[in-house]
Amino acid sequence: KQNMRGPILLALLPLALAAPLDTACEKPKSLGGLGFCGPAACTNAATTLPGCTITKPAVDYAAEVGKTTKDCRSCTQSTLPRCSKASLYAMFEKYTAVKAAYCTDTHLVIFSNGKPTWDHNLDDIPNPPGSEVDGTKCVTRSTSIWNGLSMWKIPLEFTLLTADSFQNNMKAFPDGAADSEKGYMTGTFGSYGLPTRGPVGTTVFGMEIFPLYNNRAEITPDSCEVDSCNAHVGGGGGQPPAGAVVR
Repeated sequence: KQNMRGPILLALLPLALAAPLDTACEKPKSLGGLGFCGPAACTNAATTLPGCTITKPAVDYAAEVGKTTKDCRSCTQSTLPRCSKASLYAMFEKYTAVKAAYCTDTHLVIFSNGKPTWDHNLDDIPNPPGSEVDGTKCVTRSTSIWNGLSMWKIPLEFTLLTADSFQNNMKAFPDGAADSEKGYMTGTFGSYGLPTRGPVGTTVFGMEIFPLYNNRAEITPDSCEVDSCNAHVGGGGGQPPAGAVVR
């Protein structure tokens, strides 16, 4: 489950890019385009590795949501208008990805499988992330998608940071500058207070939003890693996250 840390959510800031963004987003191949976001040279960088087939057991969403209640603390639900039953229904009912949503006294909580509301074209990506299944090297494509369940906790109240800086939030990562689940990204072009292997936010229906960079702090479109909607699936499979426009 993904637990959104408030400070990181609030620090979606105008980062200073280390290199010019040589990128255009093309239409999917099925519509006559190149099928990716990136420089035209990405057509010469296409991998020959097969798509990874990553499967997971089906998820019983009601049971999984129910498991989270056994350790709940007692609180009085927020009376903010956006936390009313009518408001939550109006916001989330149209999204099949959202399996449950409610407010505590301090957070909006969303359970979602993260499935996008549009059709991806992951099979068009020239050089998607690599992985290995049963000893065979492969890359993540449409065969790598599976449904999980993420829980997002979004603060109902927040305080803006005093200044926008790519160093914001660095102290929030226990591993420091590291390619790990608890590290911030660093690479040839610099270091940023953004998670190396995790999202910086969520869409309204619970789809992960990743930084513009990959885990090597390289701009993902320039690395030929994303489809025409600026998305790809990570090495472990799952649902494709959205790429921020500042993966």
